[in-house]
Amino acid sequence: MMEPRVYLEDFFGKIAKNEDKMGGVNVKIQYDFSGDDHGKWYVEIVDGKVMGVVEGEIENPSCTFIAKYKNFHNAFTGKAKPAAAFMTGKIKLKGDKGIAIKLEKWSR
Repeated sequence: MMEPRVYLEDFFGKIAKNEDKMGGVNVKIQYDFSGDDHGKWYVEIVDGKVMGVVEGEIENPSCTFIAKYKNFHNAFTGKAKPAAAFMTGKIKLKGDKGIAIKLEKWSR
């Protein structure tokens, strides 16, 4: 299993290649994997540009994913179904839930 920084950099690298789909998007996405000691990470997208993956916390995130990293990784790499992970509480989302859907669209 990839470490969080590697996974998030890979995922947001795909999004960065598709910045033309994101025209003027401004979001702050927080990931809280502290439940299993994988820490907290965030990504900020400013005017449709991915600013990078940073360890730590960002003020006023647009949305926050909260999960054990293993559960998150499994859900978003096809080893488990994301909908099931959310419905069973293995992954929680605070804030703008629409961003989760948009992230998948932007990564294609």
